Amino acid sequence: MSEQSSIHESQFSDGGWIEWFCNLEDHFFFCEVEEDFIRDPFNLYGLRQKFPRFDEALEMILSPECPADEELEDEKFLSLYQEATDLYGLIHSRYILTPRGTCLVIVLKIVGLALMRE
Repeated sequence: MSEQSSIHESQFSDGGWIEWFCNLEDHFFFCEVEEDFIRDPFNLYGLRQKFPRFDEALEMILSPECPADEELEDEKFLSLYQEATDLYGLIHSRYILTPRGTCLVIVLKIVGLALMRE
């Protein structure tokens, strides 16, 4: 299934971009990174230089709203969405190395294994 069709199917979340993104099909390996972690400049060190639209991508990630269907058909929006996705992936990789992030990953794996056994 394509990324765009899985985006449309998963537009049920009211919890903001992070929750929406983590609930997309095939994103089961992502956990929801705490906003405080994302807002801490220390945790973003070196990432600004990797993304031409860093501030906009970060704003999208921290948005309390998930994207609307119309936005998901706009080329400019999809370009920014791709940067936000890549940025979130790098932030996520840093987060899961923290004690709190590691615990969350372990819990998600245990829950996932329990659901697989049912």
